[in-house]
Amino acid sequence: MKIVTKEKQADYFNEISNQYHSGAIGNPPPHTEYEQASLIDAMHLGHDSHEKILDFGAGSGRITFAVIAKGHHVYAMDPSEQSLRNLSAFASKNNISPDSFTLTATIPEYILFDRIVGADILHHVDIDQELPILLKALSEKGKIVFSEPGAWNIAWYFFLLSHHSWDIERGILQMTIPTLSKSLVAAGFKHISIEGLGLLPMPLLNFSPRLHQLNRILARLPLLRYFSFRYVVTASKR
Repeated sequence: MKIVTKEKQADYFNEISNQYHSGAIGNPPPHTEYEQASLIDAMHLGHDSHEKILDFGAGSGRITFAVIAKGHHVYAMDPSEQSLRNLSAFASKNNISPDSFTLTATIPEYILFDRIVGADILHHVDIDQELPILLKALSEKGKIVFSEPGAWNIAWYFFLLSHHSWDIERGILQMTIPTLSKSLVAAGFKHISIEGLGLLPMPLLNFSPRLHQLNRILARLPLLRYFSFRYVVTASKR
């Protein structure tokens, strides 16, 4: 599948209307809080702040600030300069120390990361091209943790076609358990796990934390997990 270039992706997300709303970063809705907590749990971070963490495709900081709140320094990487400016502005407005994050438009070549995390980013890149790069950027005991939409859940197509450009979002077709598994194995990753984070569209369940939990239980069932609304993808270098 041909994915649009990084430059075109960056241009698209430089437009404020196409970015994740900064208000939802400072006051995230329940489904986002649930996603953030799930990613952080899957990262298995230690209690010290010495682990090197990269937020791949950080955008305006949806995952960056959730990890910072746990006491860790984050390298926030995004090719969209406007998104990184938004991230920095949000940190300044909310008295978040600039020492708690490093902004970068590319993956730093001089660092091996203990964790690489991201949300809604793998479907914006050519995974067969990018996954080997992420593997190379990991330390020997490093791990990737991503939250991605499930391509076999029809609800995404109603949302994407009404809110975004299909030219930008068509990479969602890569986000199936068979395709992700095959690409992760081909890239050299080990201990691969692709779990459903929710079977039904998670924003619809924000009125009930218990329904979020039930939704995740359903998404982990052997057959239903293939049709999950969202996945948590984890894999290790060794």
